[in-house]
Amino acid sequence: MQRGWLGIGLMMLMAGAVTPIMAQDESCSSEVGTVIESEIESDVLGKTKNYTVDMTPDWCSLDDLPLLVMLHGAGGDNNSWVRGGEINSVADEMILAGEIDPLVILMPDGGNSAFINGVSGNYGTFITEELIPLVEATYPIAGTRESRFVGGFSMGGFGALYLGVYYPDVFSKIGGHSPALPVRYDLVTPDDAEPKPHNLPYMFEQNGLPEGTQLWLDVGESDGLIRGVRRMAQFLDEHDIPYELHIWPGGHNFMYWHDHTPDYLRFYVGKPG
Repeated sequence: MQRGWLGIGLMMLMAGAVTPIMAQDESCSSEVGTVIESEIESDVLGKTKNYTVDMTPDWCSLDDLPLLVMLHGAGGDNNSWVRGGEINSVADEMILAGEIDPLVILMPDGGNSAFINGVSGNYGTFITEELIPLVEATYPIAGTRESRFVGGFSMGGFGALYLGVYYPDVFSKIGGHSPALPVRYDLVTPDDAEPKPHNLPYMFEQNGLPEGTQLWLDVGESDGLIRGVRRMAQFLDEHDIPYELHIWPGGHNFMYWHDHTPDYLRFYVGKPG
């Protein structure tokens, strides 16, 4: 597994690698959260990448906040969860109502990379070794595995599973929301060479899930990707890997994800009882 990411983030912060671009509300209000879009000069990717951070209401008076990394789908960007899912407004309402704990939501721009280390660049390394450390050094975030979670929809759902399994020492909760998963799984490449690192079944077989890690899958009944989700659930059952699966009415669209954003937030930071 990758190591040394906290030190990298601190060095980047001292070097001024983050540049605020936009703020929905720059004040630290107890009534509404703050959405900030920033950019990072990534050494890993060799380019500038945008990312969005949604800060909980009254964030400047808090510390040790949990961090939820939420990934977008193909063709999306770092603002997809805000534009389509209104995750910032939903989180504000639930926090102020006492339904969930205050949190910070980090939304990276992954292009169409699936957030893996692959032909588009080493996005897994970028997120875990550059972006998360920088954000955790910038804002009042706890910075522990127990308080750090990853989720995403469609392509980002696959990316969340990849990051959660490939970096088990980084995240304690993993959410695949309508994840884009293949129906067939081959544990090795056709010539029996070393399996590719984004081969999820191989990674699950090799690593399993650390004790206490929570894994969530959900998909709409009319979603064309439901077969891949069911196949993943079957694979997890066959290998005694704990998870929870939700199949709800709906398709592969933001109407479905928006409707279930409260369910997602309860999974990540819901209060007991």
